[in-house]
Amino acid sequence: QGIGFTGLSPLLGLWTGFRNIAYGFLIIVTGTIGFMILFRMKIDPRTVITIQSALPRIVVALIVITFSYAIVGVLIDLMYIVMFLALTAVTLAIGNSGNLQNIISFYSGGSTGDLFSAVFAPSGAGIDVWRTEGAVGDILALFPTGALNLIGAVVGLFATHGILPRVGGVLFGATLGPNALVHLLVGLAFLIAFVRILFTLLNAYISILVSVIFGPLQLMFGAIPNNDSITSWFKNLLANLAVFPVVSTLLLLAFIL
Repeated sequence: QGIGFTGLSPLLGLWTGFRNIAYGFLIIVTGTIGFMILFRMKIDPRTVITIQSALPRIVVALIVITFSYAIVGVLIDLMYIVMFLALTAVTLAIGNSGNLQNIISFYSGGSTGDLFSAVFAPSGAGIDVWRTEGAVGDILALFPTGALNLIGAVVGLFATHGILPRVGGVLFGATLGPNALVHLLVGLAFLIAFVRILFTLLNAYISILVSVIFGPLQLMFGAIPNNDSITSWFKNLLANLAVFPVVSTLLLLAFIL
């Protein structure tokens, strides 16, 4: 019983109820398939249901339904292992092993505040594990200071009316305009990225919970011939679990770059 098994414990009662429903459905399916075998009914024009083809699917469905909760728990533990390995590999690859524990704790912590800090880390507002000038400073460094001041002065000139407001606009644009504008644009870009990543993680998280609760109902259809519900359940679960290590690794790479 690892992190996944104990973390999902509040859902155990719901899962048990749907598992019992799935067991009842399997009883009906087994009886129906028995009659279909007895009367040699055909699934399609060239396939007749036999005990050799029907029994393995029923047994597999029964086993997967029984252990679906534990399977999700094990896969969640595996997700954390993959996440830790990826973060460790990236950190050691750039020779920053001294901050390994802090990096793993920060990028796998799971809180919304940590996610917000991790998204804004390239701007210089993230964790202090590497010295960085931040994205705003890097963008400003691409242009000569005089050119930015000139652009800001021109914008300030055309954005105001009257002699005194235009003089003030030129002075403001030449001194604070370029820096403030870049800060605003970069901040908005990071904020949009944060909201998109947050909803992506929430969607994956909710999908995992749904896979646990309603998993037995989806898996029970695997006992029906020519049905791949078991495979689709595993694929959907793995796809949603993969979101978390991928996002954490990409956030760390974005901060390094």
